[in-house]
Amino acid sequence: MKIYENLHMIIGTALLIVCAYYYINAARKDSILVESFEGKIGADTADYGSSPDSSLTVKAAAKSSRCGRQSVEMKYDLKPYGYVYFAKGYGLYHRKDVNAWSGGQSGWLVHPDKISWKDYDAFSVLLKGKNVGKVAIDLKDAGGEMWRHTVHVDTKGWTKFTVPFDDFSVRRDWQPESADLNKYIDYPFTSFQFEPKNPGAGTLYADCVKFVEL
Repeated sequence: MKIYENLHMIIGTALLIVCAYYYINAARKDSILVESFEGKIGADTADYGSSPDSSLTVKAAAKSSRCGRQSVEMKYDLKPYGYVYFAKGYGLYHRKDVNAWSGGQSGWLVHPDKISWKDYDAFSVLLKGKNVGKVAIDLKDAGGEMWRHTVHVDTKGWTKFTVPFDDFSVRRDWQPESADLNKYIDYPFTSFQFEPKNPGAGTLYADCVKFVEL
């Protein structure tokens, strides 16, 4: 009888382990959506701008979206030595409140402290545009350090760009004065930014910003 009792205990324990394994993995998500650009898009809800010689306007693009009802449209005229940028996240400047953190303001749909960063190892976004070309994608880490990766947008249709965190490198041309500059990614990431780099007039669209597991 003891043999059977021990066997039942072993089988029961094994079943519990298997169930726990499947429960944990079922609860994990292979991606998390942090921004789909719903609601108002403007100076009250995002950080964006340009150098004095260049120009940038942003608005919601209801007729061009993949996640939700709209994407963000960035229409710009970039001069050879100028810059334009659009950013969303924590600790960014926007007209209403420099420290705001809420979905629909400068923040994301999910607070970075609520993201299980060990489960994700890449940044993902859908981009499309007209006369765009090179686009720098920046991520700001918990220490304020900016990490950059450049992609090429050469189609009017949506293209999904999935960039492993390891493919981002420390931004060399500029860093915030308060950044720790330790050349090490300090999680969590707190903001993302898009910066078209090819001079000229262009229109860039973005949607479906996620962190993903490869």
